[in-house]
Amino acid sequence: MFRLGQRPETEAEFRERMVQLERQMEALDQKTPEEVVGDPMEDIYYGRMLAKALTAGEYEAARPLIRTILQLKPHNGLIRLIAATAYHQLGEPGEEALQLAVALALDGENYALHTRLARLLLKRGERETAVAILEQGWLHQKKHLARKDHAAARARYFGVLDEAPTGGPMGGSGGNGCP
Repeated sequence: MFRLGQRPETEAEFRERMVQLERQMEALDQKTPEEVVGDPMEDIYYGRMLAKALTAGEYEAARPLIRTILQLKPHNGLIRLIAATAYHQLGEPGEEALQLAVALALDGENYALHTRLARLLLKRGERETAVAILEQGWLHQKKHLARKDHAAARARYFGVLDEAPTGGPMGGSGGNGCP
């Protein structure tokens, strides 16, 4: 049996750990809300309930579940991303944008959050803000993209294939494409 935080070393140990996790999740699913109060997996319990409600199209049941997971882990970027995704499914772009903005404030170097928020803002017609957020994300991106890759990403997000400027997040200072 593995303890929390212990990593499997072999493929067989990994498979065993996955079976254990499946059993844990099945047992968690059988609990009532009263039984999970204070449980270290309480947020996972409500996240699973939220996923089931959204999958079943039970949108009115989903809203209080979103609020519950946000109350349990208000400073967790992943929880904010889950909430944003749920609000997206509920057709609430304002709440989705709010949760993405909070997630980005909690994890400002997360490039995926920058792109997700930029995409949403672009759909809302906020092109200049979307460009600024995406370019800020490029500044934080761990892996430097070549200049042509920046231009391709810009075209993908904004439908514009233009020459990237030199010096700055969209272009390099010369040759290697790195800012």
